Amino acid sequence: MEVYTSQLPAKAYCAILRQKLDSPFYVFDERINGIVIGHCFSIAHHAQWEWNRKITCETNRAWGYVRERDGKTEVRFIRGRGLLAPSWILFYTLVCVLTIFFGVGAVPGEAWLASFGIAVFIGLVTAFQDSLTENGIAGAGEISRILRNPKEYYC
Repeated sequence: MEVYTSQLPAKAYCAILRQKLDSPFYVFDERINGIVIGHCFSIAHHAQWEWNRKITCETNRAWGYVRERDGKTEVRFIRGRGLLAPSWILFYTLVCVLTIFFGVGAVPGEAWLASFGIAVFIGLVTAFQDSLTENGIAGAGEISRILRNPKEYYC
């Protein structure tokens, strides 16, 4: 878990972070989108679309919360890369289970475990790819930049 401190009060920090998020419908543009609910947030930086690079899923994420402690605002978060995110792992697990269900007609217990393993494998491969690409490394920096000071962030 990473921790940043901010000069802004926690409530103001969350409000400014919420204002800086882009629409999720800017599909082909570089963007940071996500949600901020109360003092919790989930944000993602998506690299711009390039026909030769989009296959690597260059996306960086951060999940965390903001709190005030000892008169300072702390931003605590966990990073994610590529498709190594709970929502994508759940999605790929369900896709694999449905594929088995429509192919075989029944879903044994082992199929759920195998589907989860496949989904985690996909997440790990895309996270590895993301950590090696130029846009993936730059995206990790963008996540750090917006979380350090959302007031002066511009993507």
